[in-house]
Amino acid sequence: MLQSSLAGPARPQPSPDKSIIDQLAEDMVDLTAAEGCATRDRLLERGWGDIELASYETEARQRARALMNRAETSPAASRAHRIASAAREIGHLMPTMQQVVMHLQNRRFSKPELDDILADAIAKAGDNFAHAGGAS
Repeated sequence: MLQSSLAGPARPQPSPDKSIIDQLAEDMVDLTAAEGCATRDRLLERGWGDIELASYETEARQRARALMNRAETSPAASRAHRIASAAREIGHLMPTMQQVVMHLQNRRFSKPELDDILADAIAKAGDNFAHAGGAS
């Protein structure tokens, strides 16, 4: 009798801090929009700790999925998401930086010259591609 009165009713578990879950979910949405997914490693790189992820990751992922599902029904958000997806796919068609440098060095551009002009040349090539409507 004494034991049961001490035990009492089970206490409800405290709910996780909603602001932490919201912040984590927003980071997951941002990473997914930018990179296609929100990996645990990328969340750690963004400053989330192992303890926070162990405590809140599951609920935050559910919240992030709900936010993304809602956003996909918005025409503006859906368009932005599709643009980001298309840009990722176009990026996969592009050569690597190493390939660009090797090609230019084969065309007699020296390393010191490339160190000076490469960023501007890439920007100019991107502008030319956009204005021409594709590669020429």
